[in-house]
Amino acid sequence: MAEVELTLTEKEALAQAKKEERAIEWARMKSNIRANWTSVKSLIVNSFDEQLIKDFEKMIGEERVAHEKTPKAQRVTLRQQFLAMFSGVGSVVKGMDVYLEYGIGKDRIGLLVTECIKKSKPEERAWIVAMPNADKPHLTDYQLVATGAVAPEGWTGYLPKETDTPDEGGEVVVEVEDDTKY
Repeated sequence: MAEVELTLTEKEALAQAKKEERAIEWARMKSNIRANWTSVKSLIVNSFDEQLIKDFEKMIGEERVAHEKTPKAQRVTLRQQFLAMFSGVGSVVKGMDVYLEYGIGKDRIGLLVTECIKKSKPEERAWIVAMPNADKPHLTDYQLVATGAVAPEGWTGYLPKETDTPDEGGEVVVEVEDDTKY
């Protein structure tokens, strides 16, 4: 049994070696034709039809040139979009506006509020409270109470733990046990 496996391994090694030799030879031929393509093309342009020339060009391809890398677009998270809805400290955003804009409900907004504290850098924390809407008490409004590392005076909502680490703007779902903390 061991002899059969050894033979298969030798065959695979030979096949791999032939494959590598062909790839090297093919690459050499392509680069040679690319380097001399203008002179080769001028020789065959009168002898062959244009389709054959196009086939040659397609077969050998063009020399690949490294392109300039374009900077990646900055990804804006839902949390950043939510915070952008507030015009400043003391401003109020209606829960219905958040729902209509992003299609998220009260539970997900509550998670966003927690993320504004838990997943933000201490100096970028946004302290947001949830309160019933003045006109329609069954709806919720959100008020930006303060920003910064220190919780506002009389804060009864979520407080960050030492184990909380700010992320780099990614979406992180925070599990919350009690919705009344918002």
